[in-house]
Amino acid sequence: MRYRKYLAIFSLALATAIQAQEASALSCPYLVTAALASLESSFHEPIKQALMPLIYNPQELSVEDLNHENSPVNMKFGTRLGYGLYGSVYPVEQITGIPILEKLVADGNLLAKLPHRWDMTKALLPRREMAAQAEGQLNNLYKSNLSSIEADKEFPTNAAWERGTLPSVPILYSLKSEAGTIHFKFKVKGMGIEKIKEKYHPTKIEDLPPEMFKSIKDIYDFAEAAFRQNELHNPGQARRLDINPTNLVWIEDPVELKRLSMNKPGFILFEIGEQFSNVDFTYQEYLKTFMNFLQQQKSQP
Repeated sequence: MRYRKYLAIFSLALATAIQAQEASALSCPYLVTAALASLESSFHEPIKQALMPLIYNPQELSVEDLNHENSPVNMKFGTRLGYGLYGSVYPVEQITGIPILEKLVADGNLLAKLPHRWDMTKALLPRREMAAQAEGQLNNLYKSNLSSIEADKEFPTNAAWERGTLPSVPILYSLKSEAGTIHFKFKVKGMGIEKIKEKYHPTKIEDLPPEMFKSIKDIYDFAEAAFRQNELHNPGQARRLDINPTNLVWIEDPVELKRLSMNKPGFILFEIGEQFSNVDFTYQEYLKTFMNFLQQQKSQP
């Protein structure tokens, strides 16, 4: 009993500290320089390491789909694949109640992203549900503005993704429930930045294959076009797209290219998200940031 009391006090103190750290991070430029990118990575990792032992790690989950009345959903998850400050990603091994997802489960191609909850109380952590809802809202915003983004002068030519689509792993279904907003996505076969580092061992950005180098520029140009057009549609409200190198995945498998509406190998985003700040950065600064991650990135659990 005394142990649970002290753990509850520690959890509350940690939650307060995390909120303070996040508020501080919101005031810092995120992708302006390579030094700041390195700082962001080293800044978040100790918080995640301290946080994760206190986070609920479900193997099964039964919830009500609040999108539809009287719609129970039952899920069984595999071993957690990864986590960030806001949520964890799991392979979905079984699901009932959402027919459009059941075939993907049978094929082993479905992932679920769950917002963090405290292990002791099962309560959602502050801001995690807000972040989960924001991801869905941002996807809808970018889709609604896509025609104007593609008409922008900065929109890339001959990009890897097809016109009329976003350069991101799509959200297949958003489940609103008492356990928070759960996003379901394809399990994609691709290379993240650490795998790219292991394969190419680049000492400068030009050591990457030409098609990869071009795709980095395409992602940057898309983000610039999107910010400008979103600002036109929502003056003073637009925020810059998160093109942090850790949010990119290189796709070249033919099956994946077809499924993700891509016409050639290229980078896409794991998710549509926002930068911590709206600080502008040049393409050259972005390349420095990208190279810094290739040199500094370490294996994550």
